[in-house]
Amino acid sequence: VITIATAGNFVNSVGASALTPGAGGKWLVYSTDPTLDTPGGLVNAFKHYNQTFTGVAYAGPGVGNGLLYSLAPVVLPSLTAVTKTYDGTVTVDTSDIPLTTIGINGDAVTLAAASASFNDKNVGLGTTVTASGITVASAVNGAVAVYGYGVFPATAANTGSSITPKAVTLTAPVVSKVYDGGVAYTTTAGDLTALASALASGDSVSAASMVYTDKNAGAGSKTVNLTSATVVDGNGGSNYSVTLAGNTTSTISPK
Repeated sequence: VITIATAGNFVNSVGASALTPGAGGKWLVYSTDPTLDTPGGLVNAFKHYNQTFTGVAYAGPGVGNGLLYSLAPVVLPSLTAVTKTYDGTVTVDTSDIPLTTIGINGDAVTLAAASASFNDKNVGLGTTVTASGITVASAVNGAVAVYGYGVFPATAANTGSSITPKAVTLTAPVVSKVYDGGVAYTTTAGDLTALASALASGDSVSAASMVYTDKNAGAGSKTVNLTSATVVDGNGGSNYSVTLAGNTTSTISPK
């Protein structure tokens, strides 16, 4: 291992062959700031910031030839707009969080958040997303691995985010009644529960209207249309884009 350590800057005026450790060897160059150095064609396999030469052999994650700097860069996280479909919660999947930041000297830094959430679960109200527990997931400079970045603060917010309505189809449950000379049907609590099964947890259907298409008796062959349904979601039903559907397997029993 060839190790060069300077408390200032490193300038190579020789070229790519300046450091030649031989087969199986490597070189490590310690300096202060990459923006003030001149590598002079040296091809490094990694960069590692926040590293000061102490005389102890390098034991970091970098493999192969390395440029090491005492500079300890800290990046500022920035959260771009997040959009999700209403699901009855404020939670955001952290894999969908588009965190961005800018490194130094051409480094591309990727961040990751431990958690993220909207300020409100409802469509039209949940416009702010806050990500917390942000850390540096990885950093590269082209094909070169980069280590040693810090991040501050560990939170970021975006006030232009949005929750879009969830598209649901409410389908009339299969029902039955005894022939009464009409097509009207009186919904039950069980019918409302069945309709709500398409909604997010905690949301419900408080009322619905269903009607047969003809009055005559028939077993498992009658068509029932769902003509209206009142969704209770804490937002006047605006969290959903609702389509109403009937069924063709209901029953009217002979009287």
